[in-house]
Amino acid sequence: PPAVESLNTQVERCLMQLSKKPNDLEQYIYLSQLADDNQTLFFKVLSTDPARFLPIVYDPTVGTACLEFGHIYRKPNGIYLSIEHCGKVKEVLSHSPVKDVRFICVSTGGRILGLGDLGANGMGIPIGKMQLYTACAAVPPERLLPLLLDCGTDNEKLLADPLYLGLRQKRPSSEVLDSFVDEFVQAVQQLYPKCCIHFEDWKGT
Repeated sequence: PPAVESLNTQVERCLMQLSKKPNDLEQYIYLSQLADDNQTLFFKVLSTDPARFLPIVYDPTVGTACLEFGHIYRKPNGIYLSIEHCGKVKEVLSHSPVKDVRFICVSTGGRILGLGDLGANGMGIPIGKMQLYTACAAVPPERLLPLLLDCGTDNEKLLADPLYLGLRQKRPSSEVLDSFVDEFVQAVQQLYPKCCIHFEDWKGT
């Protein structure tokens, strides 16, 4: 189209479109797509009314989104490290397009909010938390990396769901998980020495 629009006009259109969404989950899906397509516009929309939008992109709506994650999935965001990557975690991480990572939010999906074990569906939490880092603390999004350590799940409903995106196996022993996490932390320290690791929604101690 020939029109040249200001950022505020684009925000006005987004707010109008959001007002037509029937529930918070549909608004979450819309905003997720917006974040994929145009980060500048996404964060400008959030900044118009943080009290309204932060509960959409994070708690409590992100809990509903995690329950439905494989069903509302559009595209990958962040990195999924599978426990099958043991022994080559550093190699896998080195292929990330983000080269100067300053913050990683990582979860195993083992205890998502009050919803229990959601396995790979828990990726909504690191994605949302990193969006808060930018929206609330002005951390440049190109320095952030949402990450999920996929160690399987003990959630039988997810294991039987044909649209589930994660490993279809039970969670490993604590010893195996600890070894995987140790390898992950060492790889981060080597590849991103200025990075802070934020562990979120982990099961157990």
